[in-house]
This record gives sequence, C-alpha cells and structure tokens, in this order.
Amino acid sequence: MFAITYWINGPKQSSDWNLDIRDGYRRFVGHVFRGAFRYYIKDIGGFKRPGNKTRYIYVAKNELGGAGVNWIILPFIKIGRYEDAETGFEYDSDEIFSATCHETGHTSHMQAMNAIWQYWQVGRQLQESWAIAIEWYISHIEYAERGVANYGQFNYYTITGGGAPIYPNDFAYQYWNGDFSGWYTNLYIDIVDDHNELGVLYPPHPNGSIDDQVSGYTLPSIESDMLKHIYGLSSLSEQLKSHKPAGATDAQIDLLISYY
Repeated sequence: MFAITYWINGPKQSSDWNLDIRDGYRRFVGHVFRGAFRYYIKDIGGFKRPGNKTRYIYVAKNELGGAGVNWIILPFIKIGRYEDAETGFEYDSDEIFSATCHETGHTSHMQAMNAIWQYWQVGRQLQESWAIAIEWYISHIEYAERGVANYGQFNYYTITGGGAPIYPNDFAYQYWNGDFSGWYTNLYIDIVDDHNELGVLYPPHPNGSIDDQVSGYTLPSIESDMLKHIYGLSSLSEQLKSHKPAGATDAQIDLLISYY
C-alpha cells in the first residue's frame, strides 16, 4: 500500500473541468504518482512489491541541495526530481518516473533483508547498484509498453534537454567505468544482460571498459533467492556461483566482479 495525496484546488465551477498539466510542480507530482502506481499496482516483471505503508513526499525545486534524490527508508520516501540544481530545467517525465522506482527499490531491498539493521550492513555500492538495476528494469517495462521497444537498452540514447536521464536509462549505463558515481554502478545490470560493453563506443560518454561475459541471471530471481544473503562483493560472488544459470562459469563471475 502506498499513499500519495496532492490537492488541486480550483477553479470553482459546476461545469466539466478538464485539467491539462504541461509543466511545473503539478506535472512533477503526477509522474511520481505514475512511478509509484507502476511499482505497487501494475506489471513489474516479477519483482516483489513493498508491503509497508509507504508515503511519498514531493520535494519542490532544489530543497535537497542538488539534483539528487533523498530518501528515508520507512515509511517516507522523498523524491526530489523537480528541477536540475545547475540548469533550472525541469526533469523529463522518464527521469522522474525512474527516480521514483529507484527510491522505492531501496525500500523493497530493505524488506528483502528482513530487518533494517541487516540492510544497513549492505555496502553502499551494492545498495545503490541494486536500486539502479531496479529503475532500469521497471522503466524499460513502462516505456516499452508505451512504444519505445529498446528503452533503456544498450542501444538506446536520447537527450531532450537539461532534465533528460543521465543513467541508467541511456545505453543501459554500459559506459560506467569507476571514475564517477562510484556507488552508482551497472553491476547488477551486467549480471543479467547479454551485452559485453568492453571497447564499445557510447558517445558522448566514456567507452565501455568492463569485460562482461556474465549473463543468464534475472533480477527477480536475484531478489527472491540471493539478495538477502548479499552484503558485499564477496557474498555476491558466492551467491552467483551457487545459483549459476546454464553457460555461466566461476571464472566469468570472478572477472566481472573484479572491475568493481
């Protein structure tokens, strides 16, 4: 169950009222609702839905001190994707949507760990990389349904303005190379996709630098069977090796994890 309340008071009239929301804070709130509605109600490809009574708080403008998203694990989630702190551009609809999925994913991750104190033992890189994979996966489902078949895949890229998604929705974040956003990696994306980014060009981003030979896992199965046992790269490696799909080898797993 989730709670989102936002009032639009007016105009005062008894005739039909059709509200066209094009920009501004109302548009931002609408896309947060859309992301939460997807996560709790619509198809999310086999992920578990958070069971707690989550409340979403819309943070207007730059009250978070930057373009990022802040969150409080229970029961409130703050979404601060209204406008970019540097450019002033309002974020695009898919950026707001995917950020909502990302932050909801943290709550879902905590619940998968059975207790909040266990969640806080998970390394920050793995906390954020899991949420990155969730927003990538669910955003693809959303926009593939809307007619963009390759949305968020390794061959998808678009920039429509200062508020366009930076990662993971362009090129499936295959250009991550450890030199920036160190906590926010494509690790879990690499585990499940069948694309090796090593040496591939992703202009204007860096070239792919990770030799990713691992594939065959699925994010929902990782969530169901492995996630509660994963605290760091060592336990991640152990879980992957204990649940290898056909074709995956220990050597491939060791190679991939060595980049992180």
